[in-house]
Amino acid sequence: MNPAPSLSQLTTGSSSRRSFIKTGLATAAGTLLFPYISKSNPIGANNRVRMALIGCGGIMEGHMGWARSHPGIEAVAVCDVKTSKREAALAKLKEKNPAAQGYLYYGEIMARSDIDAVIVGTPDNWHAAISIDAMRTGKDVYVEKPMCYSLNEVAAMVEAERRYGRIVQVGSQQRSSFSFRQAVDIVRNGWIGEITEIHVDFHGDFPPEMLLPDESVPEDIDYDRWLGPSPWRPYNKTRVLGSYGGGWRIFWDYGFPQKRRLGSPSF
Repeated sequence: MNPAPSLSQLTTGSSSRRSFIKTGLATAAGTLLFPYISKSNPIGANNRVRMALIGCGGIMEGHMGWARSHPGIEAVAVCDVKTSKREAALAKLKEKNPAAQGYLYYGEIMARSDIDAVIVGTPDNWHAAISIDAMRTGKDVYVEKPMCYSLNEVAAMVEAERRYGRIVQVGSQQRSSFSFRQAVDIVRNGWIGEITEIHVDFHGDFPPEMLLPDESVPEDIDYDRWLGPSPWRPYNKTRVLGSYGGGWRIFWDYGFPQKRRLGSPSF
């Protein structure tokens, strides 16, 4: 049994440019951060990771802030099917990188050989398709939880990772935060004795799935691309709403109940 470390000893150490740190970081304020990600071979003349951000909703705001400020990352592109979100995200990137580009269709990012990695922050139904395409075109992937939509997609993503030799990390930020890593150290070193039972609290669930009236599709969104691999449904602003209290997350076509979403890091 190892002695209990001090708080300073539990902080993360430094890492080289070519290492892939599987434990991301989180600020005390709870900002979500994207961990270091790299390949085994040098990247670019300036040895920085050239990164694209796919899906410009709420979860991407934290990733974008960190990617823009990290000296080892050059955020070069954003993609979103909603024009206002895409343009707002691109404006932020251009403050640091005036050459950054915005795209409606993620395939244009995949066609760029100068992009090394992508962050996938779309609704859940798109996770697998975009991640596999990224691996196929030589890009490493950070994909938000849940990793994908079904067990078949899990198998396809694992096979793609093995076939193309890419790095893939799933965004379970809770597991990567300081408090969770400290708790793991405490348990593994036996400082609180043998653990025989664990209780997990998900703080409620989303509202039940509902029938929605048809609405006209606004010009601001490419609704067909938003639906992607899911069955066609009439447009309604609630269906496409990015909200941690509901929105698209309450519909099984695009997301999952809260217990399944938050269960991925907690279990």
